[in-house]
Amino acid sequence: DGKTFRFSGANLDWLVLANDEFARLGNNTGTAKNSYRPSRWMIDDAFATLVKMNGTVARVWSVGCQGTPLSIEPELGKFNEEALQQVDYILDSAKRHGIRLVMTLCDNWDFYTGGRYQFLKWRGITDHSKFWTDPGCKADYKAYVATLVNRTNSLTGVAYKDDPTILCWESANEFVSPPEWEREMAVYIKSLDPNHLFMVGSSDVTDSRHADVQKRWVAIPEFDILQRHYYRVHGLPWA
Repeated sequence: DGKTFRFSGANLDWLVLANDEFARLGNNTGTAKNSYRPSRWMIDDAFATLVKMNGTVARVWSVGCQGTPLSIEPELGKFNEEALQQVDYILDSAKRHGIRLVMTLCDNWDFYTGGRYQFLKWRGITDHSKFWTDPGCKADYKAYVATLVNRTNSLTGVAYKDDPTILCWESANEFVSPPEWEREMAVYIKSLDPNHLFMVGSSDVTDSRHADVQKRWVAIPEFDILQRHYYRVHGLPWA
């Protein structure tokens, strides 16, 4: 509403789909059996805890989950209504707790949530770089996005694209994506939903050590939020 919004928050990535062996990489077959949907009590408790910490935003990574029986998209082109109802409840609970959500649509890594590798497997593509250019992968990703953006919440009757509980759509978690791909997806998402911000999924484009690259990304008008993920192993400067 034309006002500066400053916030702190938490990475409550597991609210849609959780797994106690999160750190185990693989082809999802070893970890899928250990995945579960958090209970409504767990969801409410997570948001209540965040409120006690004065947090006002949560990032929900597992809203992008593909390729396992409990996922939103367990098989290519088939969507799980029970999983979508889980997202419905998360949005409803977040609203009741005064929390806004970063909705992350895909993952770069081969965790239990699926993501880029899963889309490639569905297409039988072994060259991982083809995700950014293959027409089939692009269409599959867009179909997943459209299912969420166009959904009407079964509990509140509010379409996701009209729900102010959502702070932004994040194209992915930690993509190393070219700006052309991100811009195409930003344009697509905003064609479905002009009401929400778009966060670029590539997580290192604001690295001040590469000012020329940073300027290139900042200049793209469809990008509302750029980000950087700080991990000690990356040695990124805070400034």
